[in-house]
Amino acid sequence: MRGVREDLLSVLESLGLTRLEAQIYFNLLVRGEAEAKEMVQTFNIYFPQFYGLVSNLERKGFIEVQQGRPKRYRAVDQKEIARRKMREMETGVEVLTKSIEDAREKAETPRRPSVWITSGVQNILYNVNAIIKSARLEATMVIESRFIPDVAHTLVKKASEGVQVYLITYPREPGPDLMKRVKKVGRIRTFDTCPFAILAVADCERALMAHGLLEAAPPERQYGVVFHEPLTPIFFSENFYELWKRARPLIQEAGPKLPAAFRSQRMALIEIKNLLKKGDVIAKVRGRFVRTGEIVEKKGVVAGLTDNEAHKNFSIRLQDGKVLTVGGFYSTLEDIEAELVTISEVTSRKRGSK
Repeated sequence: MRGVREDLLSVLESLGLTRLEAQIYFNLLVRGEAEAKEMVQTFNIYFPQFYGLVSNLERKGFIEVQQGRPKRYRAVDQKEIARRKMREMETGVEVLTKSIEDAREKAETPRRPSVWITSGVQNILYNVNAIIKSARLEATMVIESRFIPDVAHTLVKKASEGVQVYLITYPREPGPDLMKRVKKVGRIRTFDTCPFAILAVADCERALMAHGLLEAAPPERQYGVVFHEPLTPIFFSENFYELWKRARPLIQEAGPKLPAAFRSQRMALIEIKNLLKKGDVIAKVRGRFVRTGEIVEKKGVVAGLTDNEAHKNFSIRLQDGKVLTVGGFYSTLEDIEAELVTISEVTSRKRGSK
């Protein structure tokens, strides 16, 4: 049986075999084992050529050779070959990833802002996962419930690493089994209707937006826009804040493990508002003074919080008694435009304070 289907040969060639090596390996898989004489006759080749081929196959790990007179040859199980190749690929990708990260850290020129179009459901989900994986401080996501299995592992992993993760799903709750998996995210809310878009934002720096009901959209609208620039992700992050306030909680939401850092002043507001119910909140703010542009870093007790259509800020009282208001990106009315908010701790409220 010398003939082998073309598609099977292509699979074996993709694993690193030549065309004739692939034919011999497949033949041995079917036979179980064989002697050199049998294989030479099957493929109508000379012994020296055969010995060269099986030597290559043994070196690549596809066959085993039983010494003796005559030698016998047998194929290594194809599933074991696949496992080995997967391990090799995973190791290679880890080395490549580490090398890329090291090179980026050493690069002197900053990455240029960019906006990309990604087409197709699978490419969109790939980019959603990539954005969430890049999060160092916080990750926010709005996604149709049918796609939660595609992102659950990434969300749970980032939450386990200490990233503040917020998930909104629609238009229905995840089933019990899936809910059990994503519950580890710690913060999950839902809409009974579609809130317009699939949305993923990481650290107010990277974002993706796509059609809200992706698989229901016509093919020409099954695309997403990926933003690696400082403006649009901030806008999306503030939009997510408003969605989060209107969404319905699905679980008892866990507060952040302190200290907890946020690039988004809006998401810090959510946690500060909840923590104020437990005591005095100590927060550190890094950013710039709105009036002078001077870089500033201040730490104090949260003295108040405002959340209405005109103002979304909180204030901190410094040790000298001075009170400063803290806004988000592009603040004009507050004292400080926050670039990083760190909630340090919650202490017992002093008697007489509110």
